[in-house]
Amino acid sequence: MVNAAASEPVPPPGGGVLDSGSEFDFFREDIVSSPNRPDLLGVVESVGGQSDSEGEIEEDLERGLAKVSWYKQHDNPTTENVASLTVVDRSLLYHDVVARRSDPLGQSGFVTDVSIYCDCKHVSTGDIKRNLESRTLRPVQPLKPGTYVVKGDWLGKVEDCYDHVTVKFSDGAVCYIENADTGSVVPQDFEGGEHENDRIDCPYYPGTIVFCDHAVLKHYARWLKGKFREGR
Repeated sequence: MVNAAASEPVPPPGGGVLDSGSEFDFFREDIVSSPNRPDLLGVVESVGGQSDSEGEIEEDLERGLAKVSWYKQHDNPTTENVASLTVVDRSLLYHDVVARRSDPLGQSGFVTDVSIYCDCKHVSTGDIKRNLESRTLRPVQPLKPGTYVVKGDWLGKVEDCYDHVTVKFSDGAVCYIENADTGSVVPQDFEGGEHENDRIDCPYYPGTIVFCDHAVLKHYARWLKGKFREGR
């Protein structure tokens, strides 16, 4: 999460202004929120009065307006008043050229370090922890189809992933299931709910409550503690 008041970028390609009286408050690819859509985040596509990457001025937008595409909405992009938008995140990468927001055409520098802070919502309780440094977090499932990986001198792309899960039962028995899938080892509330799309990519995580097919438990599970029992 980048504090909009603290982020001070020079207009990147796709930013820029018409005159010294313009403000550097919003840029293409900024992540924004709006009181009109309090539960949504959007990506800024263009801002009235700013130039695109080719240096062309955005002519179909007046100053003070921006086109925003909202996450998982079908009416994108929408035209919003920039005064109603709040910058939630702004992508700053190593060696990006930046300047002070108060003097955008003055002395410039480049990014040497980036700190990212996150708000995390517990998937079960709904509790929110705010301003957690990303360095203290790690993905539950870091590898998924489409992830780029490195091994030695080779760069590769993950084509498929397989979940191996350890399941503990209420009576203390524990079993290990290789290549678990959501058809036979079904996470609770897997379908529906606000996290449905996330669970497709990451169906299992420590603490997930699952329902197991008896045939899988009987024929394919490896029992680490206890043994298979009908009716468990």
